[in-house]
Amino acid sequence: ERTINRKIKEAVLAYELEKRYPKKKILEKYINTVYFSHGNYGIETAAEAFFGKKVEKLKIEESALLAGLIRSPQRYSPWNHKDKALARRNLVLTKMRELGYISKIDTIKIKARPLKIKPPKPERRYPGAYFVEHVRHQMLTDKRFGETEQDRANNLYKGGLRIYTTISLSKQQMADNAIQTILNRSGDPSASLVSIDPKTGKVLAIAGGRDFFDQKNKHAKFNLATQSKRQTGSSFKVFVLTTAITQGITPYKTIDSSPGTLSLPGGGTWRVDNYTEGRGYGRITIRQGTIQSVNALYARLMLDVGAKNVVRIAKKMGIKSKLSPNPAIALGGLKYGVNAYEMASAMATLANEGTYIEPKTISKITDSNKKIIFSNKPRPKLVISPTVASTVTSILKDVMTRGTGRGANIGRPAAGKTGTAQSYRDAWFIGYTPDMATAVWVGHPHAQVAMLSVHGRRVTGGSFPASIWRQYMKEALAKTPKSKFPYSKYASRERTVQICNGTTDMQACNACPPGSTYSKTLHSSKTVLRQCNMHECEEETSKVPKVVGLSAKSAVRKLNAAGFEVVKKRKDSSRPTNIVLSQSPAGGTKVKRIRTVVIYISQKIETTTVPSVVGQSESEAASTLSSAGFKATVSYQSNPDQVGIVISQSPAGGSQAEENSIVSLIVGSQ
Repeated sequence: ERTINRKIKEAVLAYELEKRYPKKKILEKYINTVYFSHGNYGIETAAEAFFGKKVEKLKIEESALLAGLIRSPQRYSPWNHKDKALARRNLVLTKMRELGYISKIDTIKIKARPLKIKPPKPERRYPGAYFVEHVRHQMLTDKRFGETEQDRANNLYKGGLRIYTTISLSKQQMADNAIQTILNRSGDPSASLVSIDPKTGKVLAIAGGRDFFDQKNKHAKFNLATQSKRQTGSSFKVFVLTTAITQGITPYKTIDSSPGTLSLPGGGTWRVDNYTEGRGYGRITIRQGTIQSVNALYARLMLDVGAKNVVRIAKKMGIKSKLSPNPAIALGGLKYGVNAYEMASAMATLANEGTYIEPKTISKITDSNKKIIFSNKPRPKLVISPTVASTVTSILKDVMTRGTGRGANIGRPAAGKTGTAQSYRDAWFIGYTPDMATAVWVGHPHAQVAMLSVHGRRVTGGSFPASIWRQYMKEALAKTPKSKFPYSKYASRERTVQICNGTTDMQACNACPPGSTYSKTLHSSKTVLRQCNMHECEEETSKVPKVVGLSAKSAVRKLNAAGFEVVKKRKDSSRPTNIVLSQSPAGGTKVKRIRTVVIYISQKIETTTVPSVVGQSESEAASTLSSAGFKATVSYQSNPDQVGIVISQSPAGGSQAEENSIVSLIVGSQ
């Protein structure tokens, strides 16, 4: 409808112009105001910018190039896309021959002439250049800012607009510094970094290359963070893991981790190996396989959950690039590749407890009268359940404390995943805290070059990418209080104990002879093993400290110091909040082997009114509930008359419920 209206207006305008002016005059006015890219309006300005001469001095091939620019100035820019500009120029020359303006022989001769373009003037340096260029590109390509490219260029360069971006100049400087500090030698690979606030979708920093203003590098302005498409290596396992947890598979499911040849659905085979070729670890848990990034386990898990389902989850979480549902994507074998902007967006979804918010670099735009003409408010959408997100996070936290991501540990709750593509050609670290999500890629920009010796070491996700991520995140979060992730029942409770060889799963003691024990990992702090009964073992007892009446923080500190783990439970109470009301076992109790104490903490439960969302679309309902401080979970019920519409909710609209609690929605489907 907009296009039809526009065409009608253009036809009316053309009719009025032709009544008022001769066609030559109309053409003259047009070419003196039309946009030719890079902020150049009018043929005279463009002739000077690209050829350094007056318009009347232009040669035929130069005029043809400028004429070809008008249709799509950015696409055919001779500075940025020389080959496309040349092809476009030659197309204009062909049209000129067809219309009889030049002969066939002249056309052949002129087409053979190379482009002789005046280099652009040295640019004034400014901070966040890749961020600014991304915003400029968005303004020139997004139809929200104008129907045609000419409209968008007019609005951007001549509209008197004031564009407010989401960049944090301090964090942008920290991102640039982290890359320049870690990859500081001549010949080092490049890096890209994107950082997002998961609660708002605001993009805080974009580092898209080594030096945006490097005139010696013809690719300097190519934004590696937003335009590049690269292999992800094992960092894509995050999406396989999320899919598995969504399907109800627990982190403690054991899977064969041995290298081997797997049968593919529909026929064919797939040979998979681990990072250390030929090495397997037997049957291990998904949690262990993630922590150590075991390829063979994830290949089998991918076949269990289905490649199409993994693609669907990845798309929901924020991956916009085309993904082929090939099982090899479990190990980062992507047909098309992705970029750091997308990976940071997906990590932000996990950091935001399963709620996706589209990343934004523009917060608002005002016109020359300071009137807001564009406001980019977040539109949260629950795409994976908070329970799934917290479970995935609990596993990725372990990657950073005792797995392949130890080099990215920042001394506060954080979750992340390493990724190393085949032959060390791409390396990633993607991760997040509750307050910030950041993705880092390292590689050579314009070729798949194996990074076998950078500063004397092979480049893996746990090396330079993890170091860049750590330096940036530590600086960027230095003034932000440490935040904890939501509780997960699958949070790591693993501990290692010594088992006596002469027994069946009995815990060794000091009396067991040297060399007669082996290590075993237990997956729950509540697992109690009997003590060895073959040697003279005496069961140790521990006295539980009394913590009733203490603040929750003091109680946890006191119990941890005595070697006990703590489970906190909340109880409504008239007493001041965060005071221990009771404990189990009671203080002073002597216990054998029990290492967990439950404390009950006073809490005044705050309630708020649940909005009514019945009748709204699924996305509208999620947004309404999020704005009111609730989270939504969605299930579907066949109802062809109300596809995508909320049929019912629990708790009901208008009732009182605890803040940050979950509202269950039933949405109609085919």
